[in-house]
Amino acid sequence: MEAASEVARLGAAASASGGLHRGESSGASAFSADELQFLKRVLRESEDRGQRVDQAVLRIRLKNHAPKRGRALTVEQLYELASWFPEHTSRLVLVAGQVGARQSFWFGLTDDMLDLDSGTMAIPAELAKNRREHRVYLTSVEVSLLREQLLARAPRTNLVFPTPEGGQWDRSRFGDRVWRKSVAAAARHDREPLDGAVSVFDGFHVPLAAAHRWIAHGSGWL
Repeated sequence: MEAASEVARLGAAASASGGLHRGESSGASAFSADELQFLKRVLRESEDRGQRVDQAVLRIRLKNHAPKRGRALTVEQLYELASWFPEHTSRLVLVAGQVGARQSFWFGLTDDMLDLDSGTMAIPAELAKNRREHRVYLTSVEVSLLREQLLARAPRTNLVFPTPEGGQWDRSRFGDRVWRKSVAAAARHDREPLDGAVSVFDGFHVPLAAAHRWIAHGSGWL
């Protein structure tokens, strides 16, 4: 039947593109393997009922996907990396590298979410990974960096880390305009190349700072 042929075509295409998967974690790979086996069982049962099935789909095997491992930077490495970024985003690298959080949070961070006098940063539910409102406790270094950023950012905006024009970054523009160029420049001068080992805000946390924050303020961790 045409429907069975279409399923076979889609299955073969998925295999050619790297297999049926929803991510690179081992859990996602295992779930995809279950899906593939279920698909094959359905097609075999359809074949037993007289449906025409392309045998190629029954021979599909999942390809192995090795998960990428991020590179955790030391404080010294983080500052070295930030030194290759434009002035308008270097503090974003430093603060995000020490605090953590997803890039969408930093791109959307506004003045009213900061209380630098008390050293806290409010995280609204819509920007939190767990969709729960909470606070992050900042170190004195992070407070100083944020105070500097408020003075150095583009004028007439309430975004803490805006574009040079005062607008809001998104993943694509930040990657194209800033991240890839700056990481490539850092990699050319680094004994252990960063290019390909560090992605935007993933695997980007400083271990000691992160551990200290978790122990001291577990309720405020993102």
